[in-house]
Amino acid sequence: MIPVFSILCIVLAIAVGYFRRVNIGTVSIAFAFLIGHFLANPRIPAGRIVEGWPLGLFFMLLGMTLLFGIARVNGTLGLIAARIVDATRGRTRLIPPAFFLMSGVLAALGAGNIAVCALVLPIAMTIAEEYRISPLLMATMTIA
Repeated sequence: MIPVFSILCIVLAIAVGYFRRVNIGTVSIAFAFLIGHFLANPRIPAGRIVEGWPLGLFFMLLGMTLLFGIARVNGTLGLIAARIVDATRGRTRLIPPAFFLMSGVLAALGAGNIAVCALVLPIAMTIAEEYRISPLLMATMTIA
């Protein structure tokens, strides 16, 4: 019963996030808390459920996403991408490997691959369209 209810809550969280323009992750965390506290085992106190949440990882990902989000908004990532394209000197076949290296360096700096993909992929797709590079190739090189 609980697994079926969990899947229904995921679908509901996506619907709420889509129609109400609310962060789906926040809604999902709320549903997970409610399921864990009220359905899975009502005798487990709320504090014990929260203890299972990896706070260190959460704050590291939050901080890195914020840092790279600022870098994206203020144009730093776009400038880096433009410099990388300029460094290829018109050889479009070198642009995807250059994005591969840029993503690797940014991920190694601490953001991790998920945050880097979320921030770099829109820039990579724009450049892929501008230089008529396969979007699949560019996405693969940026994600890898």
